[in-house]
Order: sequence, then structure tokens, then C-alpha cells
Amino acid sequence: MNSNGVPFYQQLKEKILLDIEAGKLQMDTKIPSSAELCRMHGVSMITVRRAIEDLKSAGILRGEFGKGVYVNRIGEVTSDNNTAVYRPQKQSICFIYPTGTDGNTICMAEGLKRFFQNIGMKLEIVGNLENEMDGGAGMLLQLPSIGNCGAIIQPSSEPGFLKAMTQLIDSGFPVICVDREIPGIRASVVESDNLSGAYQATLHLIEEHRRPVHFLTVDKSVSSVKNRMQGFLKAMINAGMGAEVESHIHYFRDKTCIVDVEKMLKEAMRDGGPACVLCLHDMIAADLYVVAARNHWSVGKDIFVVGFDDLPLASMLEPALTTVRQPFVEIGVKAGELMHHLLKGTLTAPINVKIPVELVVRESSRVMADTAVLCNER
Repeated sequence: MNSNGVPFYQQLKEKILLDIEAGKLQMDTKIPSSAELCRMHGVSMITVRRAIEDLKSAGILRGEFGKGVYVNRIGEVTSDNNTAVYRPQKQSICFIYPTGTDGNTICMAEGLKRFFQNIGMKLEIVGNLENEMDGGAGMLLQLPSIGNCGAIIQPSSEPGFLKAMTQLIDSGFPVICVDREIPGIRASVVESDNLSGAYQATLHLIEEHRRPVHFLTVDKSVSSVKNRMQGFLKAMINAGMGAEVESHIHYFRDKTCIVDVEKMLKEAMRDGGPACVLCLHDMIAADLYVVAARNHWSVGKDIFVVGFDDLPLASMLEPALTTVRQPFVEIGVKAGELMHHLLKGTLTAPINVKIPVELVVRESSRVMADTAVLCNER
């Protein structure tokens, strides 16, 4: 194997596929044992096992108990109107998310599984690609050759990943994007109605406290971030607070730093009144809770906050976090439906589908009971 930046297990998978295509490994014949593959290619047993398991999951290889691993009959040639058409015997869709597994990706995967099980198709799930040397770009380009007939992708904004996505789509391989739209990527997208969610959240804070809202966000070109910004701007302007917008938007690094949140909150608290804050997502809101406790501020009294996502931690925080619930299971189901239409040829041009969200109001955005009593007594 060559140290060319492509993981060894990926190189081994390619070599096995090339041997199958060249006829060196015939269908229904046994491939070399794991120990033999280790010796032949100078790789570890872990590398061999991962390559073989990936090819088995894709339907390329099959294991027979007590005998070994064999080459599957991957497909057959049938005739549609006298035209030869390749029909995979096992149709497999791959769900790819480059970042770590979280509640959002788990729910999207659940929706996808639900849909594809109902129509008899297999779903493969590949995540945590950030640790790959190329960020997962090489894996994307190999999808057509390892038995997949389509990919549902939560796009990364990394240039290499986006370049690979573009090449994959341009080759005619079916792709549906979920959770976010990336400029220049010509594929259908299923995402939450982020604009509506941010608008509802911002308006809720304004109506509750009659104060302008601070927006904690990141500077990214993905649609989810841009649409939440548009929703925030719309609510502020409609409430007659357009002049406050510029001073109330705070950009942070992609992975939130508590120091940045603390700096923003100290600035927001200078005018003496409570600070109203909309966070791009719940994890930023969780950092805000840490900063509030460190500075002896009370969420629900000194700071009123709304998050976005409704992760499990939202209801576990004290006080419980008001947030925008995203329908990730529904996003998965709808993405599956679009992929099915794409494969059948009934979806001929990219579309953007927005799934409605729900504002879940909890204690973090409302005046707490004991505070209200004190205010009334005054």
C-alpha cells in the first residue's frame, strides 16, 4: 500500500474491486484469507477486516460461516426497450455526515431507516469523517464503485469535501443534501425552516421583555446559518428595532469559545437591563449558562435565552432552555422520499424542501415566578 493520503483500508477495497472487475476474482469464488491479504499487501489485520466488512456491507462480498469470504453476484444485465441496463441486486443508499454523531444525525438516520426499510432498500451510515486525512472526500468519490446507488449527505463546508461532492453530482450519481444548502452544490435539499424558527424565537423574546435581542452566531455560508440570520433580522426590523441590529450580532468561531460568550454578555449587561439572547444552536446556549453561573447572573432573571435544535440537554439545563425544535426524523423521511423519486427519474431538477419547526417555550426565556413577585411588590 502507498502512503498517498488515502487510508490503507480504502486502498485495499479499491484493489479488491479492481481484481473483481478484471476477472481475477470471479463471482461466487473465495477471496484470499485475512492472513493472506495481510501478507500480500503489507497491512494490519484491522485494515483487512475493515475493508472486507465495508465490501460485505455494500453487497460486494459475503461471508459463509466456516468457509470464508466470497465474491457476491453483484448485479445482472437486463433489457429495457432493447437497451442493456445494469440492475444492482442489492440497492444500497449511503447516509454520510462528516462531523461527529449527535442527536440530530441520529434522528435523521432514524427517519431514513424508516423510509428505506419500507421500500426494501438497504441504508449504510458513515460519519465522523473529519478524522480522515482528506475529510472524507476520497470516500465520496468511491461510492459508485462499492455498490451504492445513491447518497444522502449532510454537507461539510470544507473545500475538499465540497469539490468531491461536485464531482460526484456532475458524474450523474444521485445525491440529496440534508440539513443545509451549500452555494454551488446542485442537489435537492431537505432542511428545517430555519428562517421561521429564528423569527419566532426572536419575536418571542421581544414580546416577553420589550428589549432588543442579541444574536450569537458563526460566519458561515451554509443555508441554516444564513436563514436563521434572516429570521432574526426580520423580527428585529418588524419590531421597530432595526437600528439596534448591527450592535446586537456577535460572530464567534465555529466551535464556540466560552471566553467569547463571556465577553459578549459583559457588553450586553452594561446598560443595566436584562440581556435577551438568541443562540445559533443549543451548545452555544449551554456555554452561556456556564458563563452566567461564573459571573453570578441568573438565567430567567438577568439573562433570557433561546437556543436552536432542542437537543436532549435543553430540557436538562436549569432553568430548562427555550429552544426551536427541528424535525430531524421528518427530514430523514422526506430525504428518503426525494432519493426514491430521483432513482425512479420522477425528480428531474433540484428542489429545496423546508420542514416546519416548533418553538418550545421553557423557563429560560420567561420571567421566573419569584422574580415576577418581587417586581410586583415594587
